[in-house]
Amino acid sequence: MDYFERKLDDKHRLTIPTELRNEFASGLVLTRGFGAYLHLYPQSVWDREVESALGGSILDEKVADLNVRFRRGKTAAALDQKQGRVTIEQHLLDYAGIDRELVAVRAGAYWRILKPDAEI
Repeated sequence: MDYFERKLDDKHRLTIPTELRNEFASGLVLTRGFGAYLHLYPQSVWDREVESALGGSILDEKVADLNVRFRRGKTAAALDQKQGRVTIEQHLLDYAGIDRELVAVRAGAYWRILKPDAEI
């Protein structure tokens, strides 16, 4: 599965499809994307790939800018075991312009979460 559509519930919870829940068994990380959308990472991918990519020289402005982009508003969570849900915080929804409906598209090892009519 590389794409799914969902509606958030009244508590801003996203239900991850059953077929994908094992992918997020280690937990998950939600953060701002490069544009007006969110990135959803399995915790294991964040730890293995993103954290190492965000390392670098303390004096490298590009590295610093990437750290600010991906750590600003970053949330880490575990799926609720019963229904496979995660709460998306309001500030992240505001950033992506998501009200209630969203689409999720796999982008390699992570997912882009965006409003249905978003232009990429």
